[in-house]
Amino acid sequence: MKSIIVIASSPSHLFFLLPYIKTKYSDIKLLWLGKKNALDDLDNFIDLPGDIKFFNFKYLNRWKPSICESRKLKKFLLENFDINKSSKSHLALSFNSGIQIEIIKSVLKIEHQNILIFDDGMSGFFEDINKLSFLKTLFCLFHGYPKIISKHRLFADKEYINGLSINPSMIFRGNNTSIKVKDISSYIKANFISTYRNKFSDNFEDTSALLLTHHSVETKRMSENDYFLKINKVINEIKRHDIQNIYFTMHHSENHDVKYKQYIDLGLLPIKSQSLPAEVLCCSDNIKLIAQPFNSLVFMAGSLGILDNKSIVSYHLANQPFIQNRERGITTLVNSRDINHQIIS
Repeated sequence: MKSIIVIASSPSHLFFLLPYIKTKYSDIKLLWLGKKNALDDLDNFIDLPGDIKFFNFKYLNRWKPSICESRKLKKFLLENFDINKSSKSHLALSFNSGIQIEIIKSVLKIEHQNILIFDDGMSGFFEDINKLSFLKTLFCLFHGYPKIISKHRLFADKEYINGLSINPSMIFRGNNTSIKVKDISSYIKANFISTYRNKFSDNFEDTSALLLTHHSVETKRMSENDYFLKINKVINEIKRHDIQNIYFTMHHSENHDVKYKQYIDLGLLPIKSQSLPAEVLCCSDNIKLIAQPFNSLVFMAGSLGILDNKSIVSYHLANQPFIQNRERGITTLVNSRDINHQIIS
């Protein structure tokens, strides 16, 4: 029986991995590091593993020292996993530079060649530098897990030799010539289409638009006033395309209790499940235009061919990280697939 441990913290991690994993592994364990309520209605749309373990970080995932939390994580792993079995298992993860990953790999005794890096967003498509890698190396040593932190993350980290991607030709490998990346796009696309057709209960009106919102307010990159001024500008631009039905889907890091009503008050139309990745929603033939803040949707859905015959509006927000790489990469992808693309500054 082939077994694998999946580390995930957002619904998109699961949507971009489980459809493939379920065809290759019979024993799947999920180590969920995100908000527990993010899984509340997710099993209505995707078959979650039967064995799910939950752990929440306060410090280590943000590179804040905490011997107490590192010991808590080690104790949790020893209590919830059979080390004899885990040492023979594979491990799948979409992020690979935090000390929490080093602790998990060490405690569970995961063999180097059994680790799979997968992409669920755009980070894997351009050079992602590990800032302060020397200090992070000392950070790991301080907590008792000696590890030289690589300059590059994800597929470009020379420590990793196996990967999964929906667009291997576009990922950034850097000098990591050893990594072998399997194309899993056919599994993911088929699952997205099936999920939308068979499990999504909302009916989009003809000639509609989908607006992806952002967590710029929550991360203090923008004031609430400036953020909603930009959202209003995007709405007005969508309406200039003769589209009046504008649906919205929120980022999982947004304050749902507050901002959901604010979007409704702007005349936007809600979607019942806010846990579904926007890439699944794009499978609707009635969605003619997608507005998004230079996020991963264009990379992911575009790589799967789901955005063909649709228009894309990309809107700038203040203080976005890697914005030049994001804009350059998205422009390259939409041009390669002849997708109509407009940018709002």
